[in-house]
Amino acid sequence: MDPIDYLRSLGGVARTGALLRAGFTRREIGSLEGRARRPRKGLWALPDANPDFLFALMRDGLITCGSAASYHGLWIRSAPDRRHLATRHARAQGCVSHRKLLFPPHHELPLVSVEDALIHALGCMDAPQAVSMVESAARAGRVKRETLWTALDSRSDARARKVLAQVIFDTDRQAQSQPEVEARLLFLAQGWEVETQVWLPGVGTVDFRIERVLPVEIDGFSTTVTGSRSPRTATA
Repeated sequence: MDPIDYLRSLGGVARTGALLRAGFTRREIGSLEGRARRPRKGLWALPDANPDFLFALMRDGLITCGSAASYHGLWIRSAPDRRHLATRHARAQGCVSHRKLLFPPHHELPLVSVEDALIHALGCMDAPQAVSMVESAARAGRVKRETLWTALDSRSDARARKVLAQVIFDTDRQAQSQPEVEARLLFLAQGWEVETQVWLPGVGTVDFRIERVLPVEIDGFSTTVTGSRSPRTATA
């Protein structure tokens, strides 16, 4: 493989060390001169390099928290205005820094593990965003409650544990989309009794039942008796 092609597979930016570990010789890496730029010593980048990856590698950091959501395929309403990086130093500028890393990061990309991204989000982002990220990961079978709860073991993690307690890990009751998570937290904040993924005879499964009376569909679709998805008229 040409080193340019490998560089593209990493988002268009990589350290010299990563290219060496991939089996390229220093002579082959040197052939990148004129085809890729060197924004700093030991770093190669193509003109169309992933801006998040370049930002992270320029600061010796790893993308984490809400900034890592889309790369891990997690639900999030919108990415943070400022990038979030996991760093082992205090020199990173222009970003929100996270210092705690408990799990091995991605083996090639400047990206923390799903677990660390969620741990950081639970202690940093607003509850609807953090709960959405965790619940989507749990729904996909990528994280367990026990893993996160055990990792949040210090006194400073009290806020993160409080947010984690709002996540539904029961697969039969979990949200089917990110808007459902935000709606559930909004309903609960009103002090209402909220049931999720409720089967109603003759109707199918609805997203919520409020106060054991009012069925609510957030996405406008409900699972019918036959198992198909059909439009609902009573939506939120």
